[in-house]
Amino acid sequence: RNSSGGATNLKITIPLTLEEIYSGTKKTIKIKRLEKNENSNASKCIHCDGQGEVKHVQRSILGQIINVQVCSHCNGIGYTGGREEKIAAIEINIPSGVSEGMYTTVHAEGNQSVMSDKKGDLIVYFEEISHKLFFRQDNDIILDCWIEYHQAVFGDKINVPTLSGEVKLTIPSGIKSGQ
Repeated sequence: RNSSGGATNLKITIPLTLEEIYSGTKKTIKIKRLEKNENSNASKCIHCDGQGEVKHVQRSILGQIINVQVCSHCNGIGYTGGREEKIAAIEINIPSGVSEGMYTTVHAEGNQSVMSDKKGDLIVYFEEISHKLFFRQDNDIILDCWIEYHQAVFGDKINVPTLSGEVKLTIPSGIKSGQ
């Protein structure tokens, strides 16, 4: 049984560009969540008698088989009503340097309980959007840069784009392909 009265966590994935990952950002997202409805009271679920689970007993040659399942009418809460689905706008601070698979927790922004003032959390996972110039390898940003043969032999200075603007790069003489 869900003893939190339905105060459950919500999970969401946010796509981020390399520029946003590099500098950090704030994003406002909209989520659907269950919030307490002051005009409607929660009542004990009649299908599970407030237990949050339903037991099915089957008799077989081997004896009794008891199958326990979460009540599909109250989703294991034991109560129905008392909440409604609403859309909430949440501001999330994303620190610089996050990577795919990392997450942050925004406390008390998940589903609200029908029984008390408890609130679940919002768990935000980060997903990295592919970049047209750069790709990321752990904490390194990689850029394939094509140069002419004479630049590789004699060396040169070229402008190279980065996530924070262009920089001048000195190519040493005798550089090899892939170096």
